[in-house]
Amino acid sequence: MTRYPWILLLGFCLAPQMLAVEPGPAVGDKSERNAELSTDLKQFVRGAIDEGLLTPVKPADPAPARAGLSDDTAAAMPPEPVPEKPQVMRARESACTGLYALDFSDLQRIGSYQELYAVRDSIDAAADQGGAPGTSTGLAKTHIALGLYSEALMVLTRIQGPEATPFRKLAELLDSRQRPDLEYFREMASCRPEAGHWYALAQMMSGDTDGFQNLQNALSEFRKLPLQMRIDYAALAIPELERNDDKALARKLMADFSEADIGNSSQLRFVDALVKLDSGDSSAERTIVGFLSHPQFQEQALGAMLRRKRPLDPAYQQILLSDLMQKFGQQDGDRQLAASLQFALEDLSAHSKYQPIMELARMPALQNPAAQAEVKRQLVASLQRDLRSDDPLRNLAAISALASESDLLDGHESKDLLIRAATEQAVHFGFGSIAGTLVAKSETRGSAAAQVATLAFRRHDYNSVYALADDNPRDEAITLLAAKSAITEQNKPLLATLESRLSLKPDTILALIEQDAVSGHWIVSDQIYAAASQLTGAEHTQRVARVKGLKPSAFGAPLPGAPMTMAHVRETLGATASASAPASRGSN
Repeated sequence: MTRYPWILLLGFCLAPQMLAVEPGPAVGDKSERNAELSTDLKQFVRGAIDEGLLTPVKPADPAPARAGLSDDTAAAMPPEPVPEKPQVMRARESACTGLYALDFSDLQRIGSYQELYAVRDSIDAAADQGGAPGTSTGLAKTHIALGLYSEALMVLTRIQGPEATPFRKLAELLDSRQRPDLEYFREMASCRPEAGHWYALAQMMSGDTDGFQNLQNALSEFRKLPLQMRIDYAALAIPELERNDDKALARKLMADFSEADIGNSSQLRFVDALVKLDSGDSSAERTIVGFLSHPQFQEQALGAMLRRKRPLDPAYQQILLSDLMQKFGQQDGDRQLAASLQFALEDLSAHSKYQPIMELARMPALQNPAAQAEVKRQLVASLQRDLRSDDPLRNLAAISALASESDLLDGHESKDLLIRAATEQAVHFGFGSIAGTLVAKSETRGSAAAQVATLAFRRHDYNSVYALADDNPRDEAITLLAAKSAITEQNKPLLATLESRLSLKPDTILALIEQDAVSGHWIVSDQIYAAASQLTGAEHTQRVARVKGLKPSAFGAPLPGAPMTMAHVRETLGATASASAPASRGSN
């Protein structure tokens, strides 16, 4: 008895399968509905990709591409690749082996996603009959003809052998997510003249302007491509042509498209505006500005505007800068971000915003030599401009940036000059602590340290003077300031140490004894006074005599016991004042 419930349950499970075998009244329309749904799906996916709402899945991660697809669409996709064991790397496959595979003339009129089903059915039929050479790549080739390059790469992961290589290289070229295999297409063009347009595109994508002439010679092959491939080709080539001011060839590419083609493709609308940007067509510039908010075209649109130095609305400029800062923080650095980086740096530099520039230098998308070099170039130019400026706010912005973040310029040839200029500005503003911080960052301190020591002495920051003297023991100007500081603080042991470092030049001797007289502590050594007595210059002997005239009275000769007359008081004070005045001036 217990078996009956299980038998009934099994029957219910099999019932849908059995019913599916018998054709119902609606089955006759199934293929038609599938065609409509697949066409709608293709248009939706293509539009979403164009608008930046969807991103094509990379070949290494095929699973997300199936999410959300209908059962029929999923059936058209190949099975997910099974991980293979590591194999020994094979020698590079030749691009000249076998027949020329990249002839798309048989698919020139393809334009519907539903045509993939017919290709899949023909491949299945060929497989049932033992398979024919090359038929396994037919599905990938159809995906490429429809502009579905990521999907083609997924199909190709299931195909082993040299017949898959040209399609894989082409899909990677048109997908433009990595640098093209230029050498492969060069080899192919050398033995297959009809592949010249692919080699030309690979050259342009690699920054080789020789590709322009090669494309000029291969336009007839370009015109044989299916519509979507021509659109994607133009979308990659025309920005390169515009960047290098080759509008004539760009117009030849655009001449291959109708007004309807341009109206139905955001890619063509964008490159058409690029071609017309310098022709006096005001709508072209508005179109380019509109594409600045579109992730797919933002970099190229910014580049076009920057090259022409076209101004942007300030409010929109701030929004765009905020978007770019987020993008720099999220990108992995594989994409070219030159125009976006240039815009961001120029905007921040124009307003002396150094903290965001420092943050840019640490962002993931800019961790490559080219980006770091551009950040440093713009940073150095901005600091030089602001340190020379007559605007105190710009001076202070540059000083603050160098005091807090100058490590970004480590190894740069301009760092020490910038540190010196910032130190001089800090001294000018009276910022002793900031000047000291800057001097500590300098590789060749020299006069900058002496300026900071002078500033610290004037501010009675004697500890800073002592520290600078310890850091610069061979700098006599700093050592003399430290000795004068020790005299002021009555630090006789320290003074003795500092005196031993000084060469007894006339100016040094006079500075010490005059500071001794001003302080009134008389702690300068007899050796210094003995050296002062040996000076022979007229001005020198006069200054020494005045200091020595003060010294005996300073030790306190006894006052007369009898009351002094007012005339005697005036005479005594006048003599003291006349003796001390030159010493005071000498100390300065």
